Amino acid sequence: MKKITKDGLLRRVNQLMQDDLKLVAKKGEDYAPEDDALANLREFGVQGILVRLCEKVARLKNLILSGKKPANESVIDTFRDIRIYSYLAAVIADLQEDGGKEEEPVIKNPKIYIAGPLTPKGAGNPAIIYLKNVHEMLAAWEKLLSVGWLPFCPAFDLLGILFHSNPAKVETDLVKRNSLAYLEDCSAIVLLKGWESSEGSLAELSMAKRLGKKIFYNLKDAIHYAKEFRIWERDKKG
Repeated sequence: MKKITKDGLLRRVNQLMQDDLKLVAKKGEDYAPEDDALANLREFGVQGILVRLCEKVARLKNLILSGKKPANESVIDTFRDIRIYSYLAAVIADLQEDGGKEEEPVIKNPKIYIAGPLTPKGAGNPAIIYLKNVHEMLAAWEKLLSVGWLPFCPAFDLLGILFHSNPAKVETDLVKRNSLAYLEDCSAIVLLKGWESSEGSLAELSMAKRLGKKIFYNLKDAIHYAKEFRIWERDKKG
């Protein structure tokens, strides 16, 4: 086995945890509804997970001790499954100790991504519709900022395009990639009116779910959350 520094170890563990989070979000969509994420495990709880863990450990023992080549999933995949089952068991145990009530997660990073329609659709002057959408997004940015959020507003991309040395060369896909990069760094996403018919918003929502971000389906809820949990004070303490 090769040597590894402590920093190198921490980086690898962090990457594994990030990958695990994405997998939990992705697989969860197939096993249980969004508002009851552990529904498929409720009947047997931690005991049911223990059975699955025993199966995985037995598989590892057989493969490693025998030196056999896996016919299906790799040894690394099996270790990953063990981690995922362990996470789920720990969550169930925590919920049982708390009386089964899920506590509101503490947001230590008050960065929030604003998602909403920008590209004009339907009847009307496209330019006017676009500017109205930009105005709505900027108004949301101002409100979120005033209650303690640190919002990222994709509408600001308009300024980059307007003042670009050659606006005609600015590609839409490049602008979208730039916005999505900020979404990764945010802890939450808020959806503005009309997001259901916006392809961009739907893609951003899908990514937010995959990354385990907190989701606000309207601006009012995001503002209420900031006031109730006083996120601006947490940001100062952090």
